[in-house]
Amino acid sequence: MNKNFFQKLLICFSIAAPGWVLADDVVLFQPIQGGEKSNDTLKSIPPIAQWPEWCGVKIIIEKPSDANRKTSVPGYYTLIDGQRLAGAYELNGTKLMWRNTILQSVPIDLENSKSIGALNAGKENIEKKDSVVLINNDRLDGFIESIDIDRGVGIETTTSNQTPQKQMIYIPIDRIVDISLVAKLKKPSGWRIWTNDGSVIDADSWIDDQNQCRLVKPHAAIERDSVLIPWKNILAIAPNTNGLEALSKCFVKAEADTQIQEQRLSQPVVILHTVPEAFDAIRMDLHGPGLFLFQTNRSAGTLLATISVPPQIQKNIGCRATILSDEKVVWQSFITPEFKSTSVRLQLNGGQILFRLDQSIHGAFGCAVRLDDAIIVSDTHEMSQPPNHLLPNAPTKSDL
Repeated sequence: MNKNFFQKLLICFSIAAPGWVLADDVVLFQPIQGGEKSNDTLKSIPPIAQWPEWCGVKIIIEKPSDANRKTSVPGYYTLIDGQRLAGAYELNGTKLMWRNTILQSVPIDLENSKSIGALNAGKENIEKKDSVVLINNDRLDGFIESIDIDRGVGIETTTSNQTPQKQMIYIPIDRIVDISLVAKLKKPSGWRIWTNDGSVIDADSWIDDQNQCRLVKPHAAIERDSVLIPWKNILAIAPNTNGLEALSKCFVKAEADTQIQEQRLSQPVVILHTVPEAFDAIRMDLHGPGLFLFQTNRSAGTLLATISVPPQIQKNIGCRATILSDEKVVWQSFITPEFKSTSVRLQLNGGQILFRLDQSIHGAFGCAVRLDDAIIVSDTHEMSQPPNHLLPNAPTKSDL
């Protein structure tokens, strides 16, 4: 494969700057806890040995202006343990690698791969087959066997004629926008870091090193003793993912409410604004009238979120928003153009959270809410499991 091809590929998956932070920015640390506990932001973060019972810490950059300088990267390599590396393909001799600004060059290991493509933190792959999406939006389903430098991605598909037969197809990498693999997921271990380019990186531990976070033994590049990341480029840090769950990653069922008169011409819809966020708590707009049932992975905890109005309907909003847990109302408000952005801390008593939007003045046009930083937090602190280091395999994938 010629050098020009990889130059074009690196341009296609160009890496944005890890963060535009001004010299006089102030870095603050906001502890995340469940229950009724609440902490003010801190100007410094204590070392691991002195951490109180926090499930995580969100990093806040105070800027002299309100300019939103958060950036994203079009290419992401996601592993089966939930780690996600922003970057681009890279040719290292005869090996196909993944270039990440923090970890540098990482081998592409299909045995531990979940996807390679655009950032979509709120969507989980529920298909039973591997898939490849091409630049013209064509999609091939089958079994991805390998990523070959010369031939590209090798996927075994089944023909749809009267006598179906298996065939191997090789697709050049520059024709592919998304690769998704069916794999047995693996629980993460150690500490998890979310960065402002959309990367999610696990490490054995970390230390504060002169206004930078030094990750010790990053799990996606275990040959490296440590890597340095400026605190201003980090969105959040947590002991593991057991204590936190982003609402945007929960299964949600949106449906019409048969008990109300106002109805939509189509089903209620959840719109995800997929950009890098702390804890992967990406922004969600719920458009009703209707019911939005979120199924979580825990039976209890605390829901933290900021509720506001989508800007495009600010002048026409007029509806009632209700949040229920275990069929009990935990929050309710009538949303009008005067409604101010509101932060909530709600105790949950079950694995389901129901949002109901009804009593809309303008039907479907003025009936919606926006959820920012929506996470479910354990009420008790959970420490991480010890790491399990395994050397990466060659870029081939065995049959599951």
